[in-house]
Amino acid sequence: MRGQRRQGQERVRYVLADVGSTTTKVIALGGDPLRVLAQAAHPTTVELPLEDAFIGFERAVEALGLGLPPPGTTDGEDTGAEFPDALFTSSAAGGLKILVAGLVRSITAESAQRASIGAGGVILDVLAVDDGRTDASKADLVRSVRPDLVLVAGGFEGSRGEQILQTCGILAMGASGDARIPLIFAGSAALAEAVEDILSPYYDVRVAPNLRPGAAQENFAPVTQAIQEVFMEHVMAHAPGYGRFSGLARAGVIPTPFGVGRTLRLLAEDEQTSVLAVDIGGATTDVFSVSKGVMFRTVSANLGMSYSLGNTLVEAGIDNFRRWMEPPPDERTLRNAVYRKVVDPTRFPETELEWQVDLAGGIEALRMALAQHVELAVTLSPVRASGPFVSREEAVLDGGVKKQRLQLKDVGLVIGSGGCLAYARSPRDATRILLESIRPEGITRLVLDTRSLLSHFGNLSRVDEAAAMALCRANLTELATVVAPVGGAAPGRGGVRWTPVGGASDALRPGEVAGGQMACLPLAAGSRVEVRLEPSPGLDLGLGAGNPVTVGVAGSKVGLIIDLRVREDYRSPSIPAPVSRHGPPASDLAGH
Repeated sequence: MRGQRRQGQERVRYVLADVGSTTTKVIALGGDPLRVLAQAAHPTTVELPLEDAFIGFERAVEALGLGLPPPGTTDGEDTGAEFPDALFTSSAAGGLKILVAGLVRSITAESAQRASIGAGGVILDVLAVDDGRTDASKADLVRSVRPDLVLVAGGFEGSRGEQILQTCGILAMGASGDARIPLIFAGSAALAEAVEDILSPYYDVRVAPNLRPGAAQENFAPVTQAIQEVFMEHVMAHAPGYGRFSGLARAGVIPTPFGVGRTLRLLAEDEQTSVLAVDIGGATTDVFSVSKGVMFRTVSANLGMSYSLGNTLVEAGIDNFRRWMEPPPDERTLRNAVYRKVVDPTRFPETELEWQVDLAGGIEALRMALAQHVELAVTLSPVRASGPFVSREEAVLDGGVKKQRLQLKDVGLVIGSGGCLAYARSPRDATRILLESIRPEGITRLVLDTRSLLSHFGNLSRVDEAAAMALCRANLTELATVVAPVGGAAPGRGGVRWTPVGGASDALRPGEVAGGQMACLPLAAGSRVEVRLEPSPGLDLGLGAGNPVTVGVAGSKVGLIIDLRVREDYRSPSIPAPVSRHGPPASDLAGH
């Protein structure tokens, strides 16, 4: 029988592992319905003297404390038990490092960049015919960056876009002589043969369907699959111990970000909404979004909560950072507190000042990371032109295509993870970090992935989608439901009235919040209330200005938040002060 169970212990059905550059994290799943039985971690063992990542995995499995047989054990061995089904994600070696090349920087090169990020890649650089660099400097760059993969795109179907062949020549000039790096061409089919002729002597060339077949069309699925195959064959195959992972895995190893993306796509499809997920780390802040079925991911390097907290302070500015602190400290006190965290990155907050630095750092790191994400997370749509719609890439720079950036009013679910959220002093502090940095609009649920399990659930969904989604929902912590009109409401200009459907109850009584203010209405965990929300004329909760909305609100750690503060552009460094300076005491999220 696959898996093992001690007397009185549920049988382990799956072991899922995420093999990172520094840490290998494992979870054991079992029971009916499936649930998390145990979770453990061990340093990844890719360095001397061990140089075998599988050893770190074995030790992490042992740390689960479930008495599992050694990985790879089968029924035919003396133990009488077989190791459970195993699935792996990996970000070892920093993930798949991709050099992107396209014809026009803002068209096919940008699409290739989005496709690479959506497949879990790390972008080293983006080359384009119009990027302003000389051919020689670009060839030098190709030689120096040493990518795991090169992705080339260019030309719409029905056109040729021969200029991309100039970029292919540059890639040939800069090719490394000691290895044939994989190269995927996902451009105009009419150019594929010429591209292969130029590059096949230097690269392992693979051809995929055009990722930008038309001005307002993107087709990422085939190139995503091709990138995954390269990840398996090139990155993981060269990782010490990979052969043992490959032999044990029930399905192929996938990049960790791709596992997260699978989870988010399934949640977005099930809830019929756009989804935003954020991970505020010590050195970087990751932002994922799924909108219209397309996953986008950005990694904001040097925006973080320990190693990068000093840079977060510099990028945000002293005044923006300390506006979230009560009372705002003087500059010297703040700098000392921030750099104390930088030199001791594992230090856990103990004093009031340290907790407030964690809060302010989380808000500012995520605010700036989201601004960067929104610049990349775009979808395309055609625009009616006065003349015939052009098919040549170079001719659509000034019209013909509308780029639609991620709209917060379309985001119905926000998932937060990272230490400053998972270990916040209180649910209210975690809520403030998400609320003040993201500034949701419409009706949005805020939840936490406190155990960083999203990549595991996406991985499991490849073999048991229903169980993966049930597990995901069971392991997300409901923080709050936020109701906020698009753009907010200026003080003294309207408001929103709420009424429980069926009349007042112990859970919720009718009330109203005025423009410029915020109300926080506690709802006990396990409860659920249908609420009718009636905005004043001119305020839009998602169904048009002045139209009422009825929504089911589940009980959560903080409750129902109705936020009518004015929304400024969240890309601006100047956003309203903390909630404790707005509205009645009942709205004060600064409390613990």
